[in-house]
Amino acid sequence: IELNSNFFKVVSWYDNEWGYSSRVIDLILAMAKKDGTQK
Repeated sequence: IELNSNFFKVVSWYDNEWGYSSRVIDLILAMAKKDGTQK
């Protein structure tokens, strides 16, 4: 984003899906525990 002729603002975002994958695993483990299939 150009704010003026000498100043730019860079906006970026990166996600390698590590956080999402970790939460999915946590959810699966929680469901297994509630179901009683996890030892």
